[in-house]
Amino acid sequence: MPFWFEKHEMRRFRRVDIPVKIYITPNEAIKDQQIFAYGIDYFPPTKIKKIKKAKREMHHWVGLIQEQKDILAPFFDDFETYIEFFKEWVQALSEGQSPRASKKDWLTFHAYAKGVQKIQSLATSAPKTFQYFERLNQKLITHFEHMAKCAEQSTSSHFVLPKMLPEHFAIDDMKKRFESPSAQKVPLIQSLYHLYLYMSYTFDAYGELLQDICSDQSPSSWPEAEVNLSAGGVSIKLDKRYKPNMRCKITLYFTGSKRLFKFQSTLIRAFSVPEFEAECNAFNFDFPNSQDQHLIQMEIEQFEIRNSMSVQLS
Repeated sequence: MPFWFEKHEMRRFRRVDIPVKIYITPNEAIKDQQIFAYGIDYFPPTKIKKIKKAKREMHHWVGLIQEQKDILAPFFDDFETYIEFFKEWVQALSEGQSPRASKKDWLTFHAYAKGVQKIQSLATSAPKTFQYFERLNQKLITHFEHMAKCAEQSTSSHFVLPKMLPEHFAIDDMKKRFESPSAQKVPLIQSLYHLYLYMSYTFDAYGELLQDICSDQSPSSWPEAEVNLSAGGVSIKLDKRYKPNMRCKITLYFTGSKRLFKFQSTLIRAFSVPEFEAECNAFNFDFPNSQDQHLIQMEIEQFEIRNSMSVQLS
């Protein structure tokens, strides 16, 4: 990423791709909103592209189903409708809109939160297919119920996370079965697989929103990410985009040295990186102090030394 870093004298600092624990928090929430939100885009171009591809593949394979196609196809349509509805509310939440603001929206939301109830008709006639749909439905209902509780308990000044979403669902265990060589050309299994991907991409965006709003205050528990770092700024590939010129607090934690750095920063560029199916978000550090810059440079140098020592000479 040779051109992300553009701020005058900051160019003199050496940049390197380095693993670090990082947390980015916008300085301000959206003003005059119904529910606390930062306005981050959780459906940027690369995410939309993945969702569209999964939907396109799902429609393709549904069209190839031979047995009971007329019965099964409407269930895929129903799931698509429910997922799109959930996606719309993830977008709305990220912009500070609450489904509770309107009685009509809230009643509609609760109707969707019951899941795709028509699948019960398959329980006797096609029990194995029903099992797949039922597990997808369980994941769907859990996410709707979670969002409903967030909307019920949150205010314009505070977002309340009632509990963490489960990290694992029964349908996730079936992913390997969907991906097995024997399943690659089975239309029904591939239809279910791409429905699963479509659902997962959408729910991942909701998970990102929750993570941004309700941070874990223990840096050691954050996942490690590879960033492009210098003493003057940082860029990171994510599934989301921050707003242009958004001011954020960036916290960096280096596991080896246990050093923690906090920088006030400004987003200077955000762009899609198709080969990684991600968005590059590049930040300049605003008026960093020289001591922190020196320590960041030390971390970079130590990382490069460790890397060079691990290279085997022929």
